[in-house]
Parts: sequence; C-alpha cells; structure tokens
Amino acid sequence: MSSIQDMNNRMKQNRDLMPSKRPKFKGNNRETIYTELSEEDKLKFKEFSDFQVKKEIEKIRKEFKSKKRLELIILTLFLGVLSAFLIYKIIS
Repeated sequence: MSSIQDMNNRMKQNRDLMPSKRPKFKGNNRETIYTELSEEDKLKFKEFSDFQVKKEIEKIRKEFKSKKRLELIILTLFLGVLSAFLIYKIIS
C-alpha cells in the first residue's frame, strides 16, 4: 500500500514542477520559463508611440467599416434580385 502512496506523491511533485505551474515572473524580471537564453539572444520588442498605435487602430476600423458596407451592399443586391425573381415567377 505504501508503494501506491509513494507513486501518488511522486506524481503530485512532478505536476507541481511543470512550467505552467511555476511562477512566471520574479518581481520585475520577466524572463522566459522554458529556456535559459543569454541577454543578446532574447527577443527585443519594438516600442510604438501612442500616435502610431492610434493611427493603426483607426486604419483597421476604417477597413472594417468599408468591408462591412460592401457586404451589406452585396447582401441587399442579392436579396433584391431574389425577390424580383420570386415576384416574376409568382406573377407569370
């Protein structure tokens, strides 16, 4: 019976050592949890100004609005043609 308990304890210890269970941030030190990369090999993230971010967000919103408008026009035309066809078939 003790061997089963020992196995359960080992499984629990191994589960606690998984990278997803370990603390990811040590204070302000945000190092990766899977690799030990040197400082020069780590990723360097590009910083953007607030103006650039707002400009890109506005551009994405304009593209979304134009695509939405185009889909609405196509849907309206399709429904118009379909209704005209149905009216024609009903009348004739």
